[in-house]
Amino acid sequence: MKKKFVLNFLVITFYILTISCQKSDFEKVYNPSVQSQDFTGWSSVSNNASWTISEDGRDASQSVHTFNNPIILVSNNSYSEVLIEGTFLATRDDDNVGMVFGLKSPLTVGEADHDFYLYDWRGVDQAYSGDVGYEGHALSRVNGSFSGSGEMIDYFWARTDTGSSGKFDVLETHYGDGRGWDTNTTHAFKIYYTSSRIKVIIDGSTIFDVSGSYQAGRVGLYLFSQNDVTFSSLTLTTGFDPNSF
Repeated sequence: MKKKFVLNFLVITFYILTISCQKSDFEKVYNPSVQSQDFTGWSSVSNNASWTISEDGRDASQSVHTFNNPIILVSNNSYSEVLIEGTFLATRDDDNVGMVFGLKSPLTVGEADHDFYLYDWRGVDQAYSGDVGYEGHALSRVNGSFSGSGEMIDYFWARTDTGSSGKFDVLETHYGDGRGWDTNTTHAFKIYYTSSRIKVIIDGSTIFDVSGSYQAGRVGLYLFSQNDVTFSSLTLTTGFDPNSF
């Protein structure tokens, strides 16, 4: 009788522990952490860039207009599951403004290799030297070496699509009249970047929601052929449930 009792006790204990473990795995607890960004800790990785950081580190303004390369200011840390939120205000021009994420390179000024995902927003349609830059939004995978202003204009300004086998793969676009950003207007962006999904929300409207397999990397502010832009109040949220949005 005693042996039977002990055996039954062990069976019941094992069953309870098994159910408890399964329940614990199912009910994973997430602890979101929201970090306000101090841009004084970020790095400029582009030639011809001129960034001005406010005294409190909350605003980053860029004043140079160039066709020679994209202008990127990157975080010092890498992220695989991150929510990027902030605003930007442009006081002139009509070219490309956005964010990069999953960035592996460039990490220093002068690197020709570019490896990141890019969301950028253009103010108006414009033709230049045989290329056309379309008004509106684009989401792209950038992975290759770029040099010379002609090539920079072809890809970063005009977003020429090479397809998945090339170095500038345009994943999704949202072009059209009235879909560009406005000067002297503060625009808000909210970008979820996870290992399996990219969701871009601009001024409260979802622009892109694309599933895939995405690499960890740094995040950054992005401009091409665009100056007099200020990015403000940037926060990076980690530790959130990637299935919650």
